[in-house]
Amino acid sequence: MRLRLPAAALAVALGLAAVTAPTATATPRPHAPKAPASHARAAAALDRAQAVVSGHSRGKDATIALRDLWASMDALSPADRGRARALLARPTLPSAKVRCKKTICIHYTTSGKNAVSRRDVSPHNGTPDYVDLALKTVLRIHDVYVTAGYREPLPDKGKSGSSALDVFLQDDGAKGLYGYCAPDQNTPQGVYTSYSYCSFDNDFKHSQFPTNTPKTNLQVTAAHEYFHATQFSYDAYEDSWILEATATWAEDELYPDVNDNLQYLPDGPIGAPDLPLDYAQGCCHQYGDWIFFRYLTEEFNDEQGGLPSLILHLWQRLDAKAGVGPDDYSVQGIENVLADLGTSLPEQLGYFAVANRYPSLAYTEGQLYPTADATEVDVTSGAQDPAAFSRSLDHLSTATVRYVPEGLSEDNRRLQLAFDLAPTARGSFAVIAYEKTNGQVEVSGVTLDANGDANVSVGFDSDNVAGVEVTLVNAGSHYDCWTGGDFSCQGDSTDDNLAESVNALAYLS
Repeated sequence: MRLRLPAAALAVALGLAAVTAPTATATPRPHAPKAPASHARAAAALDRAQAVVSGHSRGKDATIALRDLWASMDALSPADRGRARALLARPTLPSAKVRCKKTICIHYTTSGKNAVSRRDVSPHNGTPDYVDLALKTVLRIHDVYVTAGYREPLPDKGKSGSSALDVFLQDDGAKGLYGYCAPDQNTPQGVYTSYSYCSFDNDFKHSQFPTNTPKTNLQVTAAHEYFHATQFSYDAYEDSWILEATATWAEDELYPDVNDNLQYLPDGPIGAPDLPLDYAQGCCHQYGDWIFFRYLTEEFNDEQGGLPSLILHLWQRLDAKAGVGPDDYSVQGIENVLADLGTSLPEQLGYFAVANRYPSLAYTEGQLYPTADATEVDVTSGAQDPAAFSRSLDHLSTATVRYVPEGLSEDNRRLQLAFDLAPTARGSFAVIAYEKTNGQVEVSGVTLDANGDANVSVGFDSDNVAGVEVTLVNAGSHYDCWTGGDFSCQGDSTDDNLAESVNALAYLS
C-alpha cells in the first residue's frame, strides 16, 4: 500500500479515521501571564531589529525581529525606547501616493530609491501597473483568508490616513528582505492582539531576487506577510516558530506552483529531524516547519472556503483576544486540535517522520521534496545481532534506523525488535515502516507499555523485504513556561535528552 494515494491513504494505512475537525469551542480561560522581557532580552531584540532593518543581517526575518522588539518595548531604557520607536515606525516615502480599495491601501512613490516603475499600460488608469498588481494581489489574498474563516487584520484607527491595512512598497530587496509586517499598536498590559502594517519590495527585480518572477515573488510574499497580519489579530505574542511555519504553509496553499518555500526544507524537520519542531534560532528551521502543517492538512483534509480548516482551528485555539479564545500556546494548541481529531502529537510526529522518509508516496508534491536521512544497518547471517540503535532525543524530535536484510532469503526469517524508550508520559512513541521489494510500504505504530518498552517481530526475508525502518519519537511537550526560554510558551523544555533505543535480532522462526 502506498503511503498516500490519495491524500487520506496514510490515515487508512495507519488505522486512523479521516475525521472532520470541529471548530474550537473550549471555554476562554484567563490569559497566561506571558513573560515580560528582561532588559537584556529587550536590548538583544533591539540590536537584532536594527541589524535586520539596516540590511546587516541578511537571511533574518524582519517580521519576527520587529515583533520581538515591539513586544519588549517596556523593558528598554528611555533612550533605547526612542530607537525602538524609530525602527517600528511606518515607512516614510518621498512624494508618496496611495491607492486604496476596500480594506487595503498601497503606499508608493515614483521617485527616489524606493520608486516603483511608472509603467501604466494594463490597465492604463493613471496608476503604475505594479501598484495595481500589488493591490489586486493583496485583495485576492484577503478574500481567500476571510472566506476560509480567518479574522481580518485589525483596523489601525486611522494611521496613515485610514483604518485599512497599509502596505508600503519600498526597496526591501536592498536589505535582503522580501517584505515584512509589523505590529504597531500601543496595547495595554494583558492585551495580546494588535493591528499592523506591511512592506513589500517595490519591484522584485531579478538582480535582487534571482529565483521566480517579480509577479510570483510578490504573490508568495504578500500571502506570507498578510497571514502575519492576520495572526496578529489572534495573538501578536505567539511563539515565533509557529508564526513563521503557518505563514509559510499559507503562501504554499495560495500559490502552490511557485514553490519558493521548498528552499527551507533542508533546514526543517526533513533535513534536521533531530532538532525540536519548535526550534526557532537562526535561519531557517522555523520556515522548514511548514512541512509539518502540510502533512497534517493533507492527512486531515477537511476544507472551509477552499483552504484546509485544520490551521484555522489551530489559530482559533491560539486566539488571545480577550473573552474569545482559549489562548493556547503553540504546541498546546496543536495537541488540542489533534485530540479533537482522535489522535495525538506523538502519533502524528511519528507518522510525519515516516512520511519524510517516503515523500514521493506521502505528499501530493512529494516528488519535489528531499528525503529525510536514516541510519542504515545491513543485517547478514554473520551479523544477525547488530548493536542497539540508541539516541538521546530532545523534545519534538525523531531518529530513524533502517535494517536491510542481506542474503537472508529464508521464508521464515524474522526480525525481533526490542524497544527501550522513555516512559510514554514523556511523549515516547515508535513507528515501523515495512518496505517490500515491490515498492509497497506498510506503516504501523508500536504499542508501548507505560515504561516505553515493547517487543515486536516482523518478517525479514530478503526476497520480499527491502528494509524495515524504525522511527523513535520524543514528542515531549512539557515546558517551564514564560521563563524567557527559546521554545514554545517562551519557555524551556523539560523533556530533552531522553534515552531512546531499539535492539534488533534476525532469527529463524
